[in-house]
Amino acid sequence: MASFARSVITLLGLFAFFFSSISAHVFVKQWKTTSSLDWQPGQKEWKLENTAYRRASDSIGWVGSKFLTTNKAIVCGASHTPKGQVAPSGGKFFSDADESAGKTLKVRAGGKVSLVLQGDTGRGYPHHHGHLQAYLGKCGSSPTACQSFDASTASYFKIQENKDGVTQLHRQYSSQLGGDVWEVPIPKDIASGSYIFRFEIITWGESVESEGYQDQYYPSCGQLYVESDHQASPSNIPSIKLPEGYHNGNLGPLSVLPGPAMYSESRRRRSMHPPSRSHRRKSFHSPSTSRDGNI
Repeated sequence: MASFARSVITLLGLFAFFFSSISAHVFVKQWKTTSSLDWQPGQKEWKLENTAYRRASDSIGWVGSKFLTTNKAIVCGASHTPKGQVAPSGGKFFSDADESAGKTLKVRAGGKVSLVLQGDTGRGYPHHHGHLQAYLGKCGSSPTACQSFDASTASYFKIQENKDGVTQLHRQYSSQLGGDVWEVPIPKDIASGSYIFRFEIITWGESVESEGYQDQYYPSCGQLYVESDHQASPSNIPSIKLPEGYHNGNLGPLSVLPGPAMYSESRRRRSMHPPSRSHRRKSFHSPSTSRDGNI
């Protein structure tokens, strides 16, 4: 009898470990800006007309690093991510125009976007490691331009890059808000207009064998209207198109993070006299089988 009980406990422990390794995910629970101080609904507000943030996946939510270059789930996520297998995300792509949110959040150039990131109920981001990045991609000049917009057509420039930023993220858990709180500054010199706000976490070393030991990308997209005194951004801001701007494969410990060089005011000034070489940085990947790598 004791032997049977020990076997049951062992099996339950293995099941719990396996379940947590494949089901843990993250979503934007709430968000706000310095121009809109009340917290607004995030990705789990299923009525899109009530939110300025596009939907979250109905499953684990990540895009595998074997499927970055051609799968447009990497833009804003997709409704379904396969569990326990090596396969691309599918279902509805949240970058599509008919998946646009019904509202747009205002922010002043030079202000900040604040996010509450939740995993399971009452927990923040569930994984131990991860890089944090944020982008903007312009929809148009009108305050509602992102509310019926295919986000895969935008050119994205990077406004934040924090290598292994999950370590810092975990220190910013709020029991009152039920998640980790993260801030993204908005450049003070960008042009006014509507932008897709694209936020992503890249986790490594936590995908299981049946999933190909892939790096896990968690992208999400909100809709912002930036109020600014600037009406025209330089044409030479480093930017990429997605999905083709990312490359398949796991990141190594010394890899440059995917995407263009960071946007900055100094880079904006230099862009008036662009260098002859490409703006896009090279991102070196380890082999793909590596484990560690309101308006």
